[in-house]
Amino acid sequence: MYVLSVGLLFASFTLSLTVSVPWHLSCSAGIWIFAIACVLIICPLLAKTWSIYRVFDAAENLSIWNWSNKKLFLVFIAAPLAVFSILLICWSLFEVSKDTDTNLTFDDSQLYLVEQCNYDPAWLILA
Repeated sequence: MYVLSVGLLFASFTLSLTVSVPWHLSCSAGIWIFAIACVLIICPLLAKTWSIYRVFDAAENLSIWNWSNKKLFLVFIAAPLAVFSILLICWSLFEVSKDTDTNLTFDDSQLYLVEQCNYDPAWLILA
């Protein structure tokens, strides 16, 4: 439950990064925090679903199922978090930084300057 709460907190923090003016570090941090938040939200739900499935499957087969919370944490949260961290480190090291895009937008008789993060689509698909 605590891991899921931390994931939701990270996801809400990602939104605050989009409000500020983008620069290279905030663009990279946004992807990092969002990917970690997704792992921290989805993996505990997957672990809980799998453990409930195993309880009913063990009852059906009359077998003994005994996994500790520590083992569930290592398999369903720590391992995917490590994989995503390695992927994000590779992305941070090898991504050719395009920094930000600046666009001028004319709307309702006003001129707006819009800056946004620019990412390579291949890395976004992998993340």
